[in-house]
Amino acid sequence: MSELINNSEETHSIASIVNDPFKKNKIVSIDAHYTKRVFGTGEWYAWGHVEFKDGNTSGTQRFEAENLDELMIQMHNFLKNMK
Repeated sequence: MSELINNSEETHSIASIVNDPFKKNKIVSIDAHYTKRVFGTGEWYAWGHVEFKDGNTSGTQRFEAENLDELMIQMHNFLKNMK
């Protein structure tokens, strides 16, 4: 394996088969949740994620916030700045 990593020509060919899924046109789902914490104080909190898929390569960007408004701002800014 170390020979493969040290050979830039072979490393490039392996990297070329891995598709970058983090592109706006590769989004497959956007989820946002506002729920009470199960443990602890029982306070409400917000969390969400954006899922991507490009061929056999997938990825997830996660978000957490104290409230739903803050979560929506984070997710909106993330999506607005994507290519």
